[in-house]
Amino acid sequence: MNSIRKTLSKTSLGIQAGLALALILGLSACGKQTFDKQQFSGAASANNQSITIKPKVDIILFQDISGSMVQPAAALKSQLIAFLNSINSNWDFHFAVLPLQRQDDLRGRYILAQNCTGVMNCLNPSQAMAFDNGYGWYSADASYGSIDDGFINMQSNLSNTASMAGSGFLRSDAMLVIIPFTNGNDISGMSYPTDYKDRGDGQMVPNYQSANAINSFNTFQTYLTSTLKPSISLVSFYSVVAGNASDSPDAFISCAGANAWSGSRYIQMAMNIENAYPGFSNGGNYNICTSQLSSVLSSIALRMQNLILA
Repeated sequence: MNSIRKTLSKTSLGIQAGLALALILGLSACGKQTFDKQQFSGAASANNQSITIKPKVDIILFQDISGSMVQPAAALKSQLIAFLNSINSNWDFHFAVLPLQRQDDLRGRYILAQNCTGVMNCLNPSQAMAFDNGYGWYSADASYGSIDDGFINMQSNLSNTASMAGSGFLRSDAMLVIIPFTNGNDISGMSYPTDYKDRGDGQMVPNYQSANAINSFNTFQTYLTSTLKPSISLVSFYSVVAGNASDSPDAFISCAGANAWSGSRYIQMAMNIENAYPGFSNGGNYNICTSQLSSVLSSIALRMQNLILA
């Protein structure tokens, strides 16, 4: 691991939370999928010996690295170790973090995995604190605002074969769980002032009904549903953002001590992904602004454990 520290920039731990949330959200989705044979979690008997096949789940969290995300992320840190201890023996998971605001390479980052076979720069669950203190999370960067080209950057990162497959993170037979973690909203494909409008109070805001906005949304959705995996049943998308589906796309709100935009585009994408595969919960939305996050996480964790038992 020393070579990583020598070659990487001085990026270090800034936002230290979200891993527990990422794992909970992703794994709760995984339990509800119709798995291929390689993914089925169950037990069989051979010569009076039990054989367990663990479900494979690749979980990638796209971290908003703007300064306003420090407090929302820190609110979740305390659940990291306890949750890892509760799930690591039941799932063959990979977990990694990439920035929402730019493209990066997982070959220069830490990957947390239940089984490190074939994974570059791998840490196992017992080394979660090293993940926190090394090149797992990203530092806050004041040069980035809270509104970003999230869809474009996520697709650029996910389609980077050298990063995804070269690092050993992405497996062809694993469920892929994608989690944008942000208090901003996506503006992929939009330009100022062509694709902006006056909100009515003199403030110019993105016009999500513009042709460029609609096109960028549909392009990313097509990538998730038709290109990224051979079946939409192998893709889950969970938005962990500011606001709810009922909020106006132009809503500017106070969230965990900072100003935030409602993440309407991420919320809508999660809803569309879930609807693309009826009957299975492979999409969902979680509001980082609520004070009830801990109870939400506890509820999802219990649901996940019930799925494992079933």
